[in-house]
Amino acid sequence: MKLATAAEMQRLDRTAIEEFNIPGIVLMENAGRGTVEFMVRELGPVRDRPVIIFAGPGNNGGDGLVIARHLHQRGGRPVIFFLVDPERLQGDAAANFRIVRRLRLPLHIIADAADLDAVAEKIAGIRAGAPVWSLVDAIFPETAAGWTFPGNGQPDRPAPQRVRLAGDRGRHPLGP
Repeated sequence: MKLATAAEMQRLDRTAIEEFNIPGIVLMENAGRGTVEFMVRELGPVRDRPVIIFAGPGNNGGDGLVIARHLHQRGGRPVIFFLVDPERLQGDAAANFRIVRRLRLPLHIIADAADLDAVAEKIAGIRAGAPVWSLVDAIFPETAAGWTFPGNGQPDRPAPQRVRLAGDRGRHPLGP
């Protein structure tokens, strides 16, 4: 199987939207649903299992929200950790945020490094109830190099560091 790079996927999306008039939200829905179908094939049933989803800005975060919704529909227990204020999402990602908010899926915001201890405790609490079925990284395309972009559009800090730190502090929440 050939996997598309982030740049190739962006070109394919642009072609689908501009030349074939397929709305972006349909592409996002298909990507999220397909991801969940693949996850279930590879990992088995998700019913009653927690899934931790890290969502960033833009369409990658929107993909993560679609994934959360489809996991919820299959009986999974998705918990979403935003690396941005979800109220600032735009377009298709914002539409999917409104849906998961109406579904009352658990949402947490990681605003800065000061939140990491609380995030680690929340993740440890999730694990205490049942083993985590999967962790979903819906943060940034590989072309963004994992940097966050606050309201001023300037790089802030590496997002993967935030995710990694959420598991540090001497008690790795996803490890054995």
